Amino acid sequence: MRRIQQIHHWWRAKRAALLLAVWGVLATACVPAVPTPQQPMPGGFAPVTSADGSIRTHGRLLSTAETNDGLYFSRDCGYSRALSASETLWVFCDTLSGEADGRGSWRPGPVSFHGTMALSTTNGLEPGVLRELPRPFEFALPRGQVCPAHADTPYVLRWPAGLGPVRADGTLIVFFIDSCHIGGEITQLRWGGVVFDPATLSFSQESFVFRNDRTGIIRPLIMTSPTPHGGFLYFTSPRWRGQAHKLGNYRTGLARVPINQWKRWQAYQWWDGSRWQSKPARVAPLGLDKNQFQVGMDVMPGNRSSLMLVSQQLAERGRFGGRISIYDLPNPARPQLRLLVENTDVPGCNVSCYHIIPHPEYGTNQRAVFSYFNTEDILPVGQDWQFPPYGHTHSFDINLPTKPTRPKRR
Repeated sequence: MRRIQQIHHWWRAKRAALLLAVWGVLATACVPAVPTPQQPMPGGFAPVTSADGSIRTHGRLLSTAETNDGLYFSRDCGYSRALSASETLWVFCDTLSGEADGRGSWRPGPVSFHGTMALSTTNGLEPGVLRELPRPFEFALPRGQVCPAHADTPYVLRWPAGLGPVRADGTLIVFFIDSCHIGGEITQLRWGGVVFDPATLSFSQESFVFRNDRTGIIRPLIMTSPTPHGGFLYFTSPRWRGQAHKLGNYRTGLARVPINQWKRWQAYQWWDGSRWQSKPARVAPLGLDKNQFQVGMDVMPGNRSSLMLVSQQLAERGRFGGRISIYDLPNPARPQLRLLVENTDVPGCNVSCYHIIPHPEYGTNQRAVFSYFNTEDILPVGQDWQFPPYGHTHSFDINLPTKPTRPKRR
């Protein structure tokens, strides 16, 4: 049991280091038999409001399968996009599950390292209870086929990199990263998107934009947080220092592509500090926290003419702490950050929280809403588990000041 815990903790830390911030989408295992309804999974943190009222946590982001059917989900990073004024689509990274055994204990269920998808109501600052599509682990993105046919025991993973805007026909693009793992090493990597139709729950037009076996371009493959503005999709893009894929060994820059050309790798551009150009290695750091770990981006809640970035700092001894800074980017075409919130701790994130991602459809001009994966929210010791759940997705809202300042040079 302890060895399994060590392996799984190692994997999630390695995956977080590789993908910066936000990832993985869907494909699955078989669906477990629906157990007799039980009490919700034990553990969790009660909502907390900071002394000055600036931050309010909401607790776990739960599913009806958890509240009604005796199941449990440990979902990694969660991206969302409003489908209407009252409904939001969520896509999560790798997901572990468990179910009640009918005797007051718990047993492991399916595990998906391709993620899960769900719907939620959009009403107020707190995300509503999730509804599975159409039920746990049955609905998934197409499974990636990135490994070569001759590979021995290949392990294919697909992580989401974010959701594009809802298009005129009601569809939207789910961006993802495929990787092939052989013998513990990542041998191939692809970045692309697939068109999703919420009305029919169907996927089409899968396209691999960057792939290391075709273009030789590796580092742009980790672009995340697609955010629409002025006819472009903007992405966070890393500027690596020394050994790539090492925690804290990069700075975040900005990439973009015309929305209607997202399938053409030649159409992507990177900001080099003075202009937009086509060489990803020349991407200039935006000037976020010196000790940044992960960065999330989306439109500013209540103000669609500006973008918002949240930067999470790497805590002492390489831990994923909950200290964040929030920035305003009023004109991404000529990027210049303004500081909104500096070095603020998220309650309950003391040791290992990560993938802090903005969700503007729930926010207002005064309050922003974020989700995060909290590995401190685990089952009490002694529960009957053969494979640990390792945490849960939580959310919180935070006060946004009316007058941003320009961040000091870092």
